[in-house]
Amino acid sequence: MTQKPLKITAKGLEGLRAELAALPPKPKADYSAREMVAEIEVIIRNALALGYDLQDIAEMVGQHGGQINPSTLSTYLRELATKSQGTTTKRKTKAGPLDATSTATLVSKVKPKSKQTGLGSTHAETNRDHQQAVAELDELLDQMSSTSAS
Repeated sequence: MTQKPLKITAKGLEGLRAELAALPPKPKADYSAREMVAEIEVIIRNALALGYDLQDIAEMVGQHGGQINPSTLSTYLRELATKSQGTTTKRKTKAGPLDATSTATLVSKVKPKSKQTGLGSTHAETNRDHQQAVAELDELLDQMSSTSAS
């Protein structure tokens, strides 16, 4: 069966051009693991600075319908750190464990002003920051899983 060649009038083409040019960005429905890490990188680094490890974060991702290994998470975070530092050369190396303290330096650390016993203001602030970071991570992961289900 032969197809007819496409024919469109000049007026039809102009209308199509205008319609396509006016299209809003289409919302992303699914994220790859790499894209997910890039979207919530700052929140992940905050969680690491608060004492969570890559295994904890990978488990949280799993609770929201995603799946990522801690080692893959480490690799993606390292790649993002390299990109943000402006390094463009890629070296093929074996992925090692991510040192949470070195990546956490990119994120502002909460440093105690003085050693206090009990619940001092520094501990309370750290706890509040942690709860906020976890809430933001949960919200983003919920958004990602809800768009994946659609």
